[in-house]
Amino acid sequence: VGTGLYAHPLCPTLSPMAVDPTLDPTLLELLRCPKSGGGLRHVDDGSEYGGLFCADCALLYPIGVANIPIPVLLVEEATRLSPKDVERYAD
Repeated sequence: VGTGLYAHPLCPTLSPMAVDPTLDPTLLELLRCPKSGGGLRHVDDGSEYGGLFCADCALLYPIGVANIPIPVLLVEEATRLSPKDVERYAD
């Protein structure tokens, strides 16, 4: 098990093809921006899993570590958005 074409190097029994790229709505309600403490919104930023947008501080946190949809909630890994992008991702 886990030695085929789709074996994941960090978890040999996990196939990236089997990972659901959507975030659980309950998890999304619990996650908070580490900088502002505000809520996060899952947005399609053109990447494989999308990103988590914080309207309070105009940051976009990436999702995806080694082909697994794990939110990366590190301020230093977030992208500061332009006013145009903030407007696009805002409600």
